[in-house]
Amino acid sequence: MKMRIILFRRRLRLRLDVLARDAVVPIEIWQGHKVTKVKSPKKEHIIDLASQMEVHPALIAGRVRYERGRYNILSNLVGNGEFKKLFV
Repeated sequence: MKMRIILFRRRLRLRLDVLARDAVVPIEIWQGHKVTKVKSPKKEHIIDLASQMEVHPALIAGRVRYERGRYNILSNLVGNGEFKKLFV
């Protein structure tokens, strides 16, 4: 019974992650934008999509970093280390 609950929660979390991701930038727009087609997206690509979707560029840059598994790119757009400063 516990295993069923754990599996249910995992599936639910995955669905909610997709829902949240697609609420910021719908998959059709994401897949059609240059930011997903170039090897190394530039700041201009991120800002263009953020402007189009009326969201902060950090959301777009964070998604690019997450989906590519490359957390060393676009650091200047995500406020790298800024959160930590608030608590140190």
